[in-house]
Amino acid sequence: MFLWFSGLTAMVGITAGALALLGWILDSEILKSVVPGFVAMNPMTAVAFGLVGTALLLAGAESCTGRRRSFVAILAGGTILIAVMKVMNLLGMDFGIDQVLFTDKLAAYTLPNRMAPNTAMNFLLQGMALLFIDIETRRGRRPAQALPLLSGLVSTLAVVGYAYGVRGMYGITSYIPMALNTAVAFLLLDAGILCARPNRGIMRRISSSSEEGVMARRLLIGSFLVPLLLGRAVRTGARAGWYDWHFGLGLVVVASVIVLGALVWWTAGTVRRLRLEREKVAEDLIRKSRELEAVNAELESFSYSVSHDLQAPLRHVREFVSLLQEALPEESTPDTRRYMRVIAEGADRMKQLIADLLEFSRMGRTEMRRAGVRLDALAREVIGELSAGALNRSIEWKVDAVPMVEADAEMIRVVLTNLLGNAVKFTAAKERAVVELGCRAGQAELVFHVRDNGAGFDMKYADRLFGVFQRLHKVEEFPGLGIGLALVRRIIHRHGGRVWTEGTVGEGATFYFTLPRRPDHADAGIKPAPTGDSRSW
Repeated sequence: MFLWFSGLTAMVGITAGALALLGWILDSEILKSVVPGFVAMNPMTAVAFGLVGTALLLAGAESCTGRRRSFVAILAGGTILIAVMKVMNLLGMDFGIDQVLFTDKLAAYTLPNRMAPNTAMNFLLQGMALLFIDIETRRGRRPAQALPLLSGLVSTLAVVGYAYGVRGMYGITSYIPMALNTAVAFLLLDAGILCARPNRGIMRRISSSSEEGVMARRLLIGSFLVPLLLGRAVRTGARAGWYDWHFGLGLVVVASVIVLGALVWWTAGTVRRLRLEREKVAEDLIRKSRELEAVNAELESFSYSVSHDLQAPLRHVREFVSLLQEALPEESTPDTRRYMRVIAEGADRMKQLIADLLEFSRMGRTEMRRAGVRLDALAREVIGELSAGALNRSIEWKVDAVPMVEADAEMIRVVLTNLLGNAVKFTAAKERAVVELGCRAGQAELVFHVRDNGAGFDMKYADRLFGVFQRLHKVEEFPGLGIGLALVRRIIHRHGGRVWTEGTVGEGATFYFTLPRRPDHADAGIKPAPTGDSRSW
């Protein structure tokens, strides 16, 4: 809705400028000033409205980057240039920028038509607001949003001045005043510039669907329109002789109290309804969360019990197979020996599957013991263990300096063992393997990655990688049971983080995981995390 309104105001600004230029071409006072006898919009003012409106139309799009962003900067820069050249006139340097078009017609007025100083100032504010519309501070503030607010204040003074016939509110000393259609167009464009980024800066609170957003929208509109319209209506009655000015002032006060009170009552009712709906949703979520916790607990208990109970009969199978292998006579056929070997290997594989399931279950039930953990030091210990099992291979290890994190050291060791172990496993076919552990600093989290130059994978199967017993390669190619990454995801989720992956077949894979930042964490030496969105599991 807000982006739609921003685009609408942009079109209104462009149309206002186009109608004024058409009025100068056709000598139509209605097109130039809307109300005959009022100040006509200067032709260069009309051109500047075209620049601002077009820039806002481009900037208000959902994706304002690249070439579109460059066009916005050019149009905003042109507006600023026109405004600066006019403002310099106040210092005695007249560039004649507002006399370039329709020079003879401009001079024909009793008071030569020029761009008003307050008009030039508003164009300067709006041009700068559009030029810096996406500049944001570390705390999420948008300084450029203050500029249309200042412009809107000047425009409001002009509109109120016209409504009450107070020239000092829409004109500056002896200079030509701001035109009425100019002031209205400014007001709409100021609102459109703010609405172009509805979820940023001060607009985040106004555009919110929460109670405060509803209250802000209604009360802001009411506080602007109610006094203006009531005051104008009472002024009209007083000038018509229906009552004196003192009685009219009392009417304004009473009517404002009634209308604003009704608006507050209406808003309070809406806020109460929203609060009740939110509480109901919260209760439903709590109930469903408890149900899920109970189901998960039952599943965990069932998984643990089944896995534990399977170990005894499986151990008996393995022991009796061993006894049978030893008792086989020498004249046994090769097929018989192969059958016994297959049974033994299957039992061993089942034993490992059960052990992994028990580990997976344990990681979901074990109480976490958070403490300060140096991931780079922990990674070097894991690398030492992995390197001992790959002495005949050439592996280049790259470990960046990473900050201390608040985590369960035993669980994080499991994460690193699985991720770095996978990197070693899937680079087995490479003559020279490269495995990297790095860290980037995000706004509220640290983003770690483990990258290798191994077999990689097709990204369309990426969502399968973190499932239990999910594999993308045959066991003959790369050994394993497919539970390591599921274990990684469970541990990282318990730490409040996310996991995701990227890969290319034959070029390697990168596994990412995040951990919350410590309050005392400093970013020294750590690169900022990428701003692009990544799918996570």
